[in-house]
Amino acid sequence: RIINAFYRPWFLEPELITADEMDAGLDAGRYTFAINIPPNFQRDVLAGRQPEIQVNVDATRMSQAFTGNGYIQNIISGEVNSFVARYRDNSVLPVELAVRMRFNPNLEQERFGAVMAIINNITMLAIVLTGSALIREREHGTIEHLLVMPVTPFEIMMAKIWSMGLVVL
Repeated sequence: RIINAFYRPWFLEPELITADEMDAGLDAGRYTFAINIPPNFQRDVLAGRQPEIQVNVDATRMSQAFTGNGYIQNIISGEVNSFVARYRDNSVLPVELAVRMRFNPNLEQERFGAVMAIINNITMLAIVLTGSALIREREHGTIEHLLVMPVTPFEIMMAKIWSMGLVVL
């Protein structure tokens, strides 16, 4: 039930992986979130115990980490509570989520904030400069010359974006 609760467009299709694959995937940046559900989880929940679900988060992607972590906690809590409600009536939460931030456990924004700001500024400047260059070409009437060339409009825009990105750098 829990794996079926994570669906697009908010999450990619969940993969069933081992603990070793989880660590390697988080290290390599293939996963932003990894959820470790212990064996016999269903039996422990129905027996009234409070098993822990571990949510590993790659905290180098800070905005995704905080937003996604909240979504994951709500989804898992909702699924487990609706499952337990079918078998017994109890107001105690059957699951305690233990969230551990990986690669930035103290959530220090100073390490990544400056780099992310520079990348965001470069991206925004490249997009704005590309748009202004396209408007200038339309005003001068040279955009038609570009469109009759044997290249696609996508290739024209990518060339402009790359050139403006290099100018910004």
